[in-house]
Amino acid sequence: MKVFFGVVLVIALGVGLGIGVASLRTPESWWTPETGVDSEAQSTSFSENDPRPMLVVDQSEYNFGVVDLKTGGSHDFVFRNEGDAPLKLVSGGSSCRCTVSEFDEKVVPPGGSDKVTVSWTPSERVGSYQQSVKILTNDPEMPEVTLTIAGEISAIAQVSPLELVFSRVSSNEAAAAEAHLLCYLEEKYDILGHKWSDKETARYFDVKLRPMTVEELSKWPTATSGYRAEITVKPGLPQGPFRQILSFDTSLEALPQMELPIEGIVGSEIAVVGPGWDEDKGLLTIGAVHKDKGASRQLWLIVRGAHRKDVVFKPIDVFPNSMKVVLGEPSEINNGRAVKTPLSIDVPPGSPTINCLDLETGKYGEIILGTSHPQVPKIRILVRMAIEE
Repeated sequence: MKVFFGVVLVIALGVGLGIGVASLRTPESWWTPETGVDSEAQSTSFSENDPRPMLVVDQSEYNFGVVDLKTGGSHDFVFRNEGDAPLKLVSGGSSCRCTVSEFDEKVVPPGGSDKVTVSWTPSERVGSYQQSVKILTNDPEMPEVTLTIAGEISAIAQVSPLELVFSRVSSNEAAAAEAHLLCYLEEKYDILGHKWSDKETARYFDVKLRPMTVEELSKWPTATSGYRAEITVKPGLPQGPFRQILSFDTSLEALPQMELPIEGIVGSEIAVVGPGWDEDKGLLTIGAVHKDKGASRQLWLIVRGAHRKDVVFKPIDVFPNSMKVVLGEPSEINNGRAVKTPLSIDVPPGSPTINCLDLETGKYGEIILGTSHPQVPKIRILVRMAIEE
């Protein structure tokens, strides 16, 4: 899930969308989507007296030195065109994941210069690193340039992985995963306690700690000590998304607390379907709503299994309370193998303004439905919307 390093290549060269650029001689694209390589840029030939570009790169390598595990960085490599014809530039790939931005300019004119910004974000490993990206050009003397970034990542301590994601948890079965709390100092290191960010659901989570063995520590050669944490998600969480932050109190003066985000989805025999619904996030997107016009969305609750004909739903909690939630009459589908119950969600005209667009700030709307299903007492539906003037 995590990559060792993510290198993001940002080429600030033009305003066109995508990564198509114009030919020197024709308006046709000179980037070939079938190959992902600028074939014309590398095959352009110049006679002895033809104007031609001349690329000059003052620096093709950069060392960031020692940086903290959680700190990324970026560096601008300057490309100058000292020739008398336009210079073309395009990404030629990288040694790890990268993406090429939209171009601010399609070419570098004669006598001009532009920059290629290489940004990187460290991940879970402490130690030295080196990554590279390639730039293809139409300079016949320098058809390819390799830009290299390097450095040393250090840390006092870290949690690995950086977060735990439970992709699908059964509502009536426990699920477990492990994380490692690593220390890179020689001093004595103890975990003094822990706490959960969401007090209401904390009873559905458990953590067991023990010191890591020498063999376990060997996977992180520079770590001096560590703890193995086994995190269990217990049965009983409401159906839908969940998120916790597990904080560990440590004996390290330089790092008294370490945090592990935990998130996932609780699934069951009950499914939510409909336009704007994201099952992986448990999220309904309504978007921006004008307060004088309002908005409506229609979802359906699909129940399968032995209890499908007996399940009854009712709204327990709705935020914001101006949002109206109405359940319709259930009906059988798929020759009786499932039961479908309509769920109408309305934002009436005249509702007060509110911003419920961001889960990180706790501002998503929320609908909690109670159910009579023996294993699924609640269903949680997040709502992404904003009521505006």
